[in-house]
Amino acid sequence: AAYIFEEPFTIRDLQVNVEHLVQKMKTTVKRGLVLRNEKCNENYTTDFIFNLYSEEGKGIFDSRKNVPGHMQQGGSPTPFDRNFATKMGAKAMNWMSGK
Repeated sequence: AAYIFEEPFTIRDLQVNVEHLVQKMKTTVKRGLVLRNEKCNENYTTDFIFNLYSEEGKGIFDSRKNVPGHMQQGGSPTPFDRNFATKMGAKAMNWMSGK
């Protein structure tokens, strides 16, 4: 499930997603991923969604949460990053133009 600002969701959507994950975990597929944008909903916080999945998945699956900080998101680009991005962009354009 992915909860993002551009696609509003309700408590019913959360319920459907939890039920889907519970059913999925009862099969041979033993993994799932839930993503939440920090601005998707001010009431359905990361903690709320984590607690919901933890409670409903009790005995079926474990829940963990991770909130990447700014450094884990990449931080400020270095001169190397900028140079590498320029080179990769040029290679992509050459490939797209068939050169």
